[in-house]
Amino acid sequence: DRALLLFIFRSGGRRRSEATDAKVNQLVRVPRGYLFRRAKAKTDQTGEGKAFPLYDDAAQALDAWLAASGITTGPLVRSVNRHGQVGAKLRPASVNEIVKKLVGRIGLDPSPYGAHSLRSGYCTQAGIDEINLIEAMDMSDHRDMATFRKYYRTGKMLNSRAANVGARPTEILDEP
Repeated sequence: DRALLLFIFRSGGRRRSEATDAKVNQLVRVPRGYLFRRAKAKTDQTGEGKAFPLYDDAAQALDAWLAASGITTGPLVRSVNRHGQVGAKLRPASVNEIVKKLVGRIGLDPSPYGAHSLRSGYCTQAGIDEINLIEAMDMSDHRDMATFRKYYRTGKMLNSRAANVGARPTEILDEP
């Protein structure tokens, strides 16, 4: 689960189908981790392809998953049964189930969460981190700026200095 979630989030909020269609041979080792060379996607029906970096903790999680699973070829993201046996390629719908399960484990209502939460969360975090808009859109592979900006602006507003306009120290407000 850790490798799957970090793969999706840290590679720019990949769509669940991109994650479940990923193959081991699409990973290229680079000094800080991997490049994931996606072949075809919703926004790239011609199959031109694009590379997305997976560095640091995401690369470490992938290394741990590959070592534990023994996977060397074929689908990267696979099911694991209750006995810990690695199975077939994971279904896209299973990504939603995994996200909901993990959100429930931390005590939140899982109903509003799903695989898209990782994609929208990436865009929101890019805004919080004040990543250049075009650079973040390139990483998430959004073509529609209006859609991307909805999430990005929400994140950016969380750090907005404008939210403190007119703020007074609490000790002044607490005096009679």
